[in-house]
Amino acid sequence: RCDRIFGEFQALKETMRLRQEECGGELWVGASDNLCQYVLPQLLATFLKSNPTVRLSLFSGVSDTLRTKILDCSIEMALFYTLVKDRELNARKIAEIDFCVVAAPSLVGKKLTIDNLRGLRYIGSLTKDYVKPYPALQLLRRLKVEPASLVEVNLQEAQKQMALHGIGYTVVPAHMVKAELEKGLLVRLPTRMKAPLYLILRRNRTLSRAAERWIQSIETHFNLSGSGSKTRS
Repeated sequence: RCDRIFGEFQALKETMRLRQEECGGELWVGASDNLCQYVLPQLLATFLKSNPTVRLSLFSGVSDTLRTKILDCSIEMALFYTLVKDRELNARKIAEIDFCVVAAPSLVGKKLTIDNLRGLRYIGSLTKDYVKPYPALQLLRRLKVEPASLVEVNLQEAQKQMALHGIGYTVVPAHMVKAELEKGLLVRLPTRMKAPLYLILRRNRTLSRAAERWIQSIETHFNLSGSGSKTRS
């Protein structure tokens, strides 16, 4: 009997060791479109190299759509910039992301100023997709700039392309326009603006092992990049 008991104990220890070392199964996550295009590919490459048996599904969408998908369990978690206040959700602030106001030099020359903005068309997100003003509009209001006219599009990549073609100015995360700014294809407002990035999870839900490791990867990335924060809201 002792041999059987100790045998079971050793088997349990081995099972726990394998759980810590191995990670498989499905991982369903969501994020704002700019994160899916400019931030997550590098993160996912590292994550999947370390966890090759994980089957990943990544969904891009606006915050309200991602919130709904978390609540109906279509995805386990999401990354976006709008703070949600829902009893069923937990919002964890993990970073402060640099946003910038940009426009083409053909519109403003080599320097973009707040006075320039008041006479230009604003290229922004669909206001109907947000209950409250989305982060870019909030940042403009801090600058006391109220768009006189606007073009709405639900993809931030399209907003950037429109700005490149001189349609107007836009407000996007700095990681989206780094290359264009370096090449002089866009110019930015000197004022620095930051918006919080939130990791949204469903409360009281047990996460898969893959989800736990994905969260560790995200937090490590933003902490190493110097923009991380473990503040919980």
